[in-house]
Amino acid sequence: MLQPQPDFTASAGGGVAGVGARVTSAVVAEGTAEAIGGWIRRTAERWPDIRPIIRIGRDAAAVEPDLTDIVERWLDEAVSDVEDGLNRADRFDPGVRHFRGVLAMAQLDYVAQNWAGSDWKIDRDRMLDELTDSWVRLLGVAGRTQTRE
Repeated sequence: MLQPQPDFTASAGGGVAGVGARVTSAVVAEGTAEAIGGWIRRTAERWPDIRPIIRIGRDAAAVEPDLTDIVERWLDEAVSDVEDGLNRADRFDPGVRHFRGVLAMAQLDYVAQNWAGSDWKIDRDRMLDELTDSWVRLLGVAGRTQTRE
């Protein structure tokens, strides 16, 4: 049986990159490019340190099924933080808030896990700007006009 695993997530604006990223609900509730972009940039500073931990956890989950739950809990917590922020801001239809969190965290996790060594033909600063723009459209005040009636 597995022993309790360390929690690599953090709240209050910090967060760990990749699946363990914990975006504060306050950042999502604010929903501005400045708030979201600042959080993404602070989080990206930790990517080199946390990336191997996330990779090891995912690889080990293939051998030890209990680890799958840990990785999934990291993601679920981050998605819940996003959903909570959208709820606080009363932004978007309540029925899509959770899914918007899923999409946002999938983007962040993919970029965090694959940016090193990729040939995306974009420099790091521009990559973070594009990720920020995507999150603002998906979660922020700018995205509000893009909802279905």
